[in-house]
Amino acid sequence: MNKTLTRALACAGLAITISTASIGVSLAEDAAPPPKVKLLMKNEVVSSVPGKEAYLLDIDWGAGSSTGRHIHSGDEYAEIVEGELQLNVDGQPAKIVKAGETYHNLAGIVHETKNISGKPARSIAVLIIDKGKPPTEPVK
Repeated sequence: MNKTLTRALACAGLAITISTASIGVSLAEDAAPPPKVKLLMKNEVVSSVPGKEAYLLDIDWGAGSSTGRHIHSGDEYAEIVEGELQLNVDGQPAKIVKAGETYHNLAGIVHETKNISGKPARSIAVLIIDKGKPPTEPVK
């Protein structure tokens, strides 16, 4: 992810703070606190992929924060900007992703991202999802 582009978008006033609940992450009362999600951009994909929307998210992960188990109707691409996160994907061993590293989750795959390090972390994520669908859908 181009960090200059990310900063330029934020400086241009395109950053709109939204709550995690408004992008579809739903957590049980006893669950870990959600990360703080800032929507940097939401656009319809107008190139060769009709019916898709792109979300660009800046995510602050407090110690112990978690998305809870969820899916996306499209692909997720992310870069860890600061700290480290644990990525839990159903059917795979847990993976630690550190600053400077990236990951990709396929559409429909059940996963959860957690900050288990005890220190703050930050990531930038892009979701390319089906237009009109929620960015995330909780899974039990």
